[in-house]
Amino acid sequence: MKYLLVFLFSITLYSQTEMAEVHPPFNFQGLTWDSTKEDVNAKFPESMKIGKYLSVDTNVNYLDASLIFRFEEGNLNLIMYTFKEKHSNENIYIEDFLNLKELLIEKYGEPNLDETEWRRDLYKGDTQYYGLAISMGDLIYKVQWLLPDTDIRLLLYGDNYKVKHTLAYLKNVEGSKRDRSKTLNKL
Repeated sequence: MKYLLVFLFSITLYSQTEMAEVHPPFNFQGLTWDSTKEDVNAKFPESMKIGKYLSVDTNVNYLDASLIFRFEEGNLNLIMYTFKEKHSNENIYIEDFLNLKELLIEKYGEPNLDETEWRRDLYKGDTQYYGLAISMGDLIYKVQWLLPDTDIRLLLYGDNYKVKHTLAYLKNVEGSKRDRSKTLNKL
């Protein structure tokens, strides 16, 4: 019995160490989910206050973007890039999306969700019109990573012939509940 307890403790310790190495606590350019508006202002002094948000213009992988920070109960709970690039060929938005997806996979590993969703299939199967389908709201590209304390969502979607491309980091308050639920299901 003593050896079994030591073995189980070793596996638990190894699993926790391995998980910590694979997905350390969230850190965005020195900011954590405990960061306040003052912390963000110190890191990004050029940020502007817009309601309960702070916003700053930036560039990610050669794409112009607005970087938006949202707070709840005084602490950071959302960081989002809204990309502002304009392309005359709407398929280039897909290239931008795929390039960012590749970088995120390099940093966070394979996503938990990676799908395209067709709402109308008028252009389905005709790749030269996928950008147009996105701008019309007919096609959505979505990728999501579920980390212990953070959900990361990369989206490419549109409406009324306008393409929207976002990358959001959301504080995951459900992470501990999700882990607990898995444990309870095993009992």
